[in-house]
Amino acid sequence: MEPHTLRFKVAQIQPIPNTTPAPTLTTAVALHSRRRRRLHDPAYVEYSASANTDDGSCATLIVNGCTSSAYTEYNASANTDDGSCATLIVNGCTDPAYVEYSASANTDDGSCVTLVIEGCTDAADANYDPAANTDDGSCASNSCSSIEFDDYTYSLVEIGDQCWFAENLRTTVYADDSSIPEVTGLFGLVGIEHRCALRLQQRCC
Repeated sequence: MEPHTLRFKVAQIQPIPNTTPAPTLTTAVALHSRRRRRLHDPAYVEYSASANTDDGSCATLIVNGCTSSAYTEYNASANTDDGSCATLIVNGCTDPAYVEYSASANTDDGSCVTLVIEGCTDAADANYDPAANTDDGSCASNSCSSIEFDDYTYSLVEIGDQCWFAENLRTTVYADDSSIPEVTGLFGLVGIEHRCALRLQQRCC
């Protein structure tokens, strides 16, 4: 076969058809609308009311809550304050079983150290409890602190299980409110002393 007689048949290359439909006006409007909705979505921290083109910066979803750690309502996961911060933290011992207890504290700071032990804390009292750190009213002398008699307040002392005046009686009348005569001699004092004792017994015992 002669070289000049060789013939080649080249198949015509056909282009692959594009199956992607060309964007229509409706499709473009819908895409733009979705972008605007995302851009103007207040659910994101990065939201900008003045932006009109989405740049992909919407990343952090809003978590509402109290963002100040100075309040008991503080939420560590919140990134947007919603006004729920209301109660300021007051540190202290919040357990009334401890001496260090503070009624105004709302946040325990670990200062509760000494357990309350109730008892009489007056070392001069017969019921004194050296282990007690909180007085519970059990000191016997608590019932014999003072007494008012004829418009005068007398100090008292406890002897045994009785209360006694710690000073001399001051009065100018008997139990029937009659006047006690002024006496200058020793003889008259004997009767007056007896009558004063009766008056005190009738009025105080």
